[in-house]
Amino acid sequence: MSHPRLTGFLAVALAMVTTLPPMADVAPAGTVAIEDLTLNRDLDDSWALAGLVRNLGSKPISGYVRIKFLDANGDIRKSASAFVNDLDPIQPGQAGPFEYWTDASDFDGIESYNVTFRDM
Repeated sequence: MSHPRLTGFLAVALAMVTTLPPMADVAPAGTVAIEDLTLNRDLDDSWALAGLVRNLGSKPISGYVRIKFLDANGDIRKSASAFVNDLDPIQPGQAGPFEYWTDASDFDGIESYNVTFRDM
């Protein structure tokens, strides 16, 4: 059974996923790529956002992603984080996975999301 608000959310969210502008603790621009983002429903009341972080730089990286869930006004309704590759280093050219699980009701009013990588 489809969640009525997620039907539109999926189309918007997959089109709206971006990397936010660099901040002090965000990997420098051009050194990572967020890839293969998917939003999956595993159980009736749980959803997972998963993807890969690819190291485009010349040195190993390790860290986590910050996920910001936004409403129709662009306001942040929820934020979360997930370790990438269980914090094991990702070598140059290599990609590491992340996955964030949450209750399906957390998506009420959500229209899009942003994912950024933070180096540790």
